[in-house]
Amino acid sequence: MMTSQPEISQLADHLFQHESGRLIAVLTRIFGIENLELAQDVVQDALVEAIHHWQYKGVPDNPSAWLFRVAKNKAVNQINSNRKKIHYSSNVIHYLQSKWTVAPALEHFFSEEEIHDDVLRMIFACCQYGWYRSSPAVR
Repeated sequence: MMTSQPEISQLADHLFQHESGRLIAVLTRIFGIENLELAQDVVQDALVEAIHHWQYKGVPDNPSAWLFRVAKNKAVNQINSNRKKIHYSSNVIHYLQSKWTVAPALEHFFSEEEIHDDVLRMIFACCQYGWYRSSPAVR
C-alpha cells in the first residue's frame, strides 16, 4: 500500500520530534560529544532515507524501529569508513577498533536500556555545558 507524501512528511516530522533526541544521544555516546555534528548528520540522513524509501516501498509496521536500524547501520558505515580520520569517544573506542566488534557493540548501545541512559547522559552534558557557558568566570 502506497502512502501519500503528506502522510510520510507528517510521520517524518513526528519521528524527528520524538526520536531524534534519543538517536542523537546514543550516537553522541558512540562518536563522542566532540562529534555531535556527525551524530546529528547521521540522524538527518536516516530521516531523509526514510522519506525516500517509504515513498516507494510504503511505511513499515514499526517506523521508529526502522529509523533506529537505519541510523545504526549508518553509524557502522561511518565508523568503518572513518576509523582513521575521526577521534571517537574514549570510553567506547576499544569497541570500535575492529570491524568484528563494531556491530555487536552498536547492537548493545542501541538497546532500550542503554538509550535511556544515553538520554540522561545527554541531559546532564547539556546542563553542564549550559552552566559552564553562563558562569561569570567563563565570560
